[in-house]
Amino acid sequence: MLVSGYLILKQDQFGYKGVDRKKIEPLFDSDINNTITNFNHIWELLPSGWRREAYKLFEENSIRYSNIQLIKSREIADKIKSIIPNTEGSFEIIKAHIYMNGEYIDMVKNKFLEFLGCDVAYLGGDFYSAIKNGLINNPSEELLAKYFKCLNSNYLFEDEKIIPEYIIDFKKVTKSEQASEFHVYYLEDCDS
Repeated sequence: MLVSGYLILKQDQFGYKGVDRKKIEPLFDSDINNTITNFNHIWELLPSGWRREAYKLFEENSIRYSNIQLIKSREIADKIKSIIPNTEGSFEIIKAHIYMNGEYIDMVKNKFLEFLGCDVAYLGGDFYSAIKNGLINNPSEELLAKYFKCLNSNYLFEDEKIIPEYIIDFKKVTKSEQASEFHVYYLEDCDS
């Protein structure tokens, strides 16, 4: 396993529970003057408000691996989620265990958390998901015929053993992703 931690993701109206959704993560956006270079944390550049408070908690309690940031603890994720105003939409806390493609996943299902399934996505960034973009959004007929039946009710793979073959087939039909590196996200629901 590469890394494990918590994500705060916006709920999807169609039931997809993977990682390719809007997330709460300290990033430069239109609210931040990114021409300022003398700072240690993104939250320092924000005016007072919920985003500054949430980003401060996130940055002070995050795990960084490559270009991904995860929240270290469930308690901090709960605090951050409680700060987000309802006007931003509904968010949920997901525990993510991230593996290399093909790495054996030796996870014992947590009796306290609901197993959501396995997603296949970029490591960090926009979490571009090969499942969401191959089987849900503009799906490939070839991929649908072979793999849609392997998805659970969360639109994720229940069994990670199918993932290496799926990635090969996804790259065949999605030419722009042939050089991309995908990782396996073993996901658990903290809000159920």
